[in-house]
Amino acid sequence: MKSFSNSTRYLTMLIAVTVLLSVSAVVYVDQAHYQAKRHAIKNTATGFASQIKQNVDHALSATYALATFVRQNQGNVETFDQVASELLNYYPSATAIQLSPNGIISHTHPLEGNERALGYNLLQDSRRDEAAFRAMKTGQLTMSDPFTLVQGGLAAAGRLPVFLETREQKQQFWGFSNVLIRFPDVLENTKLHNLDEQGLAYRLFSVDPHSGIPMLLAQSDSPISDSPISVPIAVPDGEWKLEVTPVSGWRNGYWLLLDIIAGLSFCLLVVVTVLLVRKLRQDQATLEQAVEQRTTALTTTLKHTELALRTARQSWFEMDLNSGEIWVGDEYPALLDYERDEFQTDLDTLKNGVHPDDLAQLTEMLETCATTGETTEIEFRRRTKKGYWLWLHAVSEIVHVAEDDTPTRVIGVVTDISRRKHTEILESARLKVLEQLVQNVPLDTIFMSIISMIEDTSRGALCSILLLDEEKKHLHMGAAPNLPDFYNEAVEGIAIGDGVGSCGTAAFLKKRVIVEDINTHPYWAPYTELAQQAGLASCWSEPILHGDGEILGTFAIYHPIPSTPNAQDLEIIDFAARLAMLAIDKTRTNTRLNLLSNVFDEAEEGIMVTDALARIVDVNPKFCEITGYTREEALNNNPNMLSSGKQDASFYNDLWQELKREGSWRGEIWNRRKDGELYIEQLTISDISNTSGEITNYVGIFSDITQLKTQQQALEMMAYHDVLTQLPNRVLLTDRFQQATARCNRTGSLLAVCFLDLDNFKQVNDHYGHNIGDQLLVQVSERILSCIRDEDTASRLGGDEFAILIGDIHSTEDCREALDRIHSTICEPFYIDGHELHITASSGITIYPHDQVDIDTLLRHADQAMYRVKLGGKNNFDMFNAKDDQQLIETHNKRRDIEQAFREQQFVLYYQPKVNMCTGEVWGVEALIRWNHPEKGILPPFSFLPAISGTNLEIEIGNWVIKEALLQVSNWHKAGLKLDVSINVSAFHLLSPDFESELTVSLAEYPQIDTQYIQLEILESTDFGNLQAINKIIESCQNNLGVSFALDDFGTGFSSLAHLRNLTADNIKIDCSFVTHLMSSPDDFRIVDGVIRLAEAFDRNVIAEGVETVWEGLMLLLMGCENAQGYAIARPMPAEKLPTWLKGFEPFDAWQAFKGRNLSQRQTMIELFLLSLNYWTTEFEQALRSDPSIEPAWPIADQQLSHCFAWSERCRKEHLISESMLRDIDERRDHVHLLAQEIENQYRCGDVAQARSRLPELEYLVDDVRQQLSTI
Repeated sequence: MKSFSNSTRYLTMLIAVTVLLSVSAVVYVDQAHYQAKRHAIKNTATGFASQIKQNVDHALSATYALATFVRQNQGNVETFDQVASELLNYYPSATAIQLSPNGIISHTHPLEGNERALGYNLLQDSRRDEAAFRAMKTGQLTMSDPFTLVQGGLAAAGRLPVFLETREQKQQFWGFSNVLIRFPDVLENTKLHNLDEQGLAYRLFSVDPHSGIPMLLAQSDSPISDSPISVPIAVPDGEWKLEVTPVSGWRNGYWLLLDIIAGLSFCLLVVVTVLLVRKLRQDQATLEQAVEQRTTALTTTLKHTELALRTARQSWFEMDLNSGEIWVGDEYPALLDYERDEFQTDLDTLKNGVHPDDLAQLTEMLETCATTGETTEIEFRRRTKKGYWLWLHAVSEIVHVAEDDTPTRVIGVVTDISRRKHTEILESARLKVLEQLVQNVPLDTIFMSIISMIEDTSRGALCSILLLDEEKKHLHMGAAPNLPDFYNEAVEGIAIGDGVGSCGTAAFLKKRVIVEDINTHPYWAPYTELAQQAGLASCWSEPILHGDGEILGTFAIYHPIPSTPNAQDLEIIDFAARLAMLAIDKTRTNTRLNLLSNVFDEAEEGIMVTDALARIVDVNPKFCEITGYTREEALNNNPNMLSSGKQDASFYNDLWQELKREGSWRGEIWNRRKDGELYIEQLTISDISNTSGEITNYVGIFSDITQLKTQQQALEMMAYHDVLTQLPNRVLLTDRFQQATARCNRTGSLLAVCFLDLDNFKQVNDHYGHNIGDQLLVQVSERILSCIRDEDTASRLGGDEFAILIGDIHSTEDCREALDRIHSTICEPFYIDGHELHITASSGITIYPHDQVDIDTLLRHADQAMYRVKLGGKNNFDMFNAKDDQQLIETHNKRRDIEQAFREQQFVLYYQPKVNMCTGEVWGVEALIRWNHPEKGILPPFSFLPAISGTNLEIEIGNWVIKEALLQVSNWHKAGLKLDVSINVSAFHLLSPDFESELTVSLAEYPQIDTQYIQLEILESTDFGNLQAINKIIESCQNNLGVSFALDDFGTGFSSLAHLRNLTADNIKIDCSFVTHLMSSPDDFRIVDGVIRLAEAFDRNVIAEGVETVWEGLMLLLMGCENAQGYAIARPMPAEKLPTWLKGFEPFDAWQAFKGRNLSQRQTMIELFLLSLNYWTTEFEQALRSDPSIEPAWPIADQQLSHCFAWSERCRKEHLISESMLRDIDERRDHVHLLAQEIENQYRCGDVAQARSRLPELEYLVDDVRQQLSTI
């Protein structure tokens, strides 16, 4: 009984212990499965969380590029769509890119689907857009909580504040650059749905930092169970969370049931073993079967774990810290491209395979783990079997410690993070390049950064960037810092073409070229030896292509061994080429922007830019100079602030209609400066449209042509009117005559042509002086005008000679009545400056069409009749009698003599040199005809050419002159003497039917002559007739024959400005009549200055003829005319004397002193004043020291008529010198002129000695003026 009791107690204890052990084993095994499962799922969730963060960060980084665009363009975002479109290609995770000036969304791309967002104010509700306020406050990128879009859908927005630098170099808030990410679009690339395939449920949500309320962003179809793995994801200014649980739950009920059964079986086995020992053998089979089932279950579980690790590119490892022995899962060798049996797992092998830069960090981690037992993490690079570097992330923790608590065994999980690190490296490089572009770092420095990044990423690689030259035919070195110099020199300038190495071929084909082995590839056959010397065995080349397909260059990666690129390598080289393209394009853009900025700021024209509503958005400095308004005053105003009121509404309506129709408008318009002064401008307005064709801006470019218009009017006045009396001159008289004769022909009326000459005018002029004489002529002209009708014409021909046209008369008696009135009023006394003057007049009359000839002949006939009156006692008038016209007979005889002389070869050519006064270069000559008369000697052309004007003989002689000049040019060229030769041609000759053909034949006789040396000079003083026909001949000769043309005697002809505007002559010759009186006549000075300015305005060369003194040359140089001819240089000479003269010619030192001088307009005006003052002083001294018995020629001493007065008025008008300084100079100048008048009066009164004694006093005052000028 006791034995049974003991057995029962023993059995009970055994059963209890067995049950306890079984339960403990079941709990332990289940907990181990649970922890391993959580650890594996955590690693998987961490990987996906990292990919989500990378996608979000990459998308939001577009805000930096967009902010750079705004800052680079100083807030001008009109090219936003183009830039945004290109950026979205680089940021596929970004749904939309937006700009919010002052917080209001004004631009979005793409627009479709986002229209409702436009106009939304981010700063309107601080609760709704708290992230925008935080961004503006911190200046950092923030990200909003997920919100429902105005245009529909759930999204989050990254907002980066943009600040622009003001003129005071302060940062001023401009607005925001925004990137919109939509859900679930931004998660597409993360492949979050793969978790479903792995049997995992997930939920991604954001957490409100204040309320803690989560907002769901994404979730799996299966619900999240209890105790999820939660991985935080840091986003700008916030946090998201990714929660993951297994769909089947943390504990597998099936396997738990098996564990329990196994425990119960064990208990039962023990009991049965104790109770039924004899049945052990029978039960052994049952037990083995149960063990086998358990082993199968464990193996299946292990395979599931290995599959999860392999899918996540992870592996477990275990290491003995004492021995250094390492155990790894099968996935670890596979990650490194090793077979399981060839992979060594000792510590030394591990360290040898680690990147040198990461070895110290790994060693430190192992030491920390061995000494402290802390859980550690590390990221390091491990070399694969193929030689590539793999980025790994290792997490380890202690699983066993010795009795002294020293860690002895560590386990962990290693994860392949190469893809993430690769993305991070590329993103870092991209951001660095973008930062350098924003900072305007030089292009070669940016190239160095790109190359450094690639060479650091691909160990052993060497890179080069080659750029295409302007001819698009060769590549030149952009950057290759680590390639040998001799190699770089050898490939410099390599041609692009199919089969020309890797780079030449890539540039030619515009596609990637991969040469894995240089030594065997046909592209490198000509360069194999060079590559071997440089230690290069493979070359991968990527073309650098612009967005429009333009080839910019190539990016190449070299390796010292034959190499085949993997997918990552191809991604890197493509990325590098795109970065290089971005740098090149940005540098080009910066260069163009800098050029445009310089053009805008330095332009000589005013520029005004408005928006589409005609509000001024920018002006350049010249605009401010012309209008008087500052830039700040002009901005945001309407251009009508300049309105003068001289153009009516219809003018502006027409302007806008043409602008809308043509896209531009050009014309002249009157405007008003800020000070109220009116000015006329030449204005061009153009519209500017965006890529959508919408007009965004208008640009107005204008020049102030007020002075040009004034000069034009003055020139036209001088061309048509007498300067002194303002009566029509001979040119305008001719025009009026043609109109009057046309009327006579229509109506049958008569026209009287009168020639009037004052009697005894010379005596008055000599006795009382030129000033009195000039006033007398003015009053005479006024009296003549008072005696004729408005439709009649009175003209001053010169001196004291006048011509009068009296039209619409029906008998000579009508004309006599008008002449009676004129003679009667002229006989009345004239009162001038206290003097009573008496003169008379003699006149001659001829009647058209009774005397039906041209105006010149009619005037000669009337002059002949007047001369008969002079011979008969003066103070009368007479009619011309054709029968007694000796002039006609004389003209006929003279023409006969000239024709005979031509047949007898009595005409010769003389040549007068043309010189650049500044350099002293003799660059040309003018061929001048002379009559070598057997009795009278050499006669000038004015003594015989007028007699043959308009005749065939004029054409014959003109053709002879051309041929003779060409013969001489040919002889000079053969002798090595090459000079421009100009030949005079009359308008009558030019318009002759055979002119061009005759000239062609003449030039063909001398094919060795370069026609650029031949110039034809057209006398402007002749009647041009049909300007259109003349210009057609000029253009034909210029284009077909290569000869150039000049307008001779410019300023003396009818409609000089019209000639300049309508004739394509290359050169203008200032008439000698103006140059001769340049120093003494302010009127002639103004004419010459006007001609020079007109030549500049019409881009014509200018030369002055008739330069007879050094003074005149100096004045012309200061006025901007360097080329001259005249007696001061050389008289016309026979051709044979020219070479000798050239050898002995020495230019004036005073002229050559101007060489290299670059005077401002103000300095030029000061020099002009000093020159005029010195000349005036010299002339005055010469007059004062002259023989008193001979009346000297006194320079002008009248303050209002002198050169100096004209100088002051011009300086005042052009604001070259301050008003106070001008008044001071005027006062000192007036003192000089007043004293000069006193001295001249003393001299005229016979007190010569006293007058001469005051010369030092005058010189003192002159020096005082000079001294004052030196202070300017």
